[in-house]
Amino acid sequence: MLCTQYEYLANRHPVQLATSWEPLTITEGTDVVLPERGPYARRGVRGRLAAIGIRVVRARELVGSRPEAEALGCAAGQCVTVVERTHFDGDNRAVETSDIVVRADRWRLEYTIPFTS
Repeated sequence: MLCTQYEYLANRHPVQLATSWEPLTITEGTDVVLPERGPYARRGVRGRLAAIGIRVVRARELVGSRPEAEALGCAAGQCVTVVERTHFDGDNRAVETSDIVVRADRWRLEYTIPFTS
């Protein structure tokens, strides 16, 4: 697994933390092995994996909350929203998963759920 950690800032203060894992069995030896380097840097999971012939067809998110101490400037016991996101290819293989943490008092999450017949 390749683990990448991100800290997103606003006005020099962290507003979101994310940790991503990608199986090296998929990306090792390719131009996309490092998400933030190379010709496909910063194109996101779908764009990067498409460059090596893998089509990401869906993502699953599990949303929850937990008390947090110090992360994102939280007071002790303040809640954060946690999103566990996994991307899957057409064979239902998990090709990337990430844990995303945002302050619950500053972020709202919005989803659109399409219905198919």
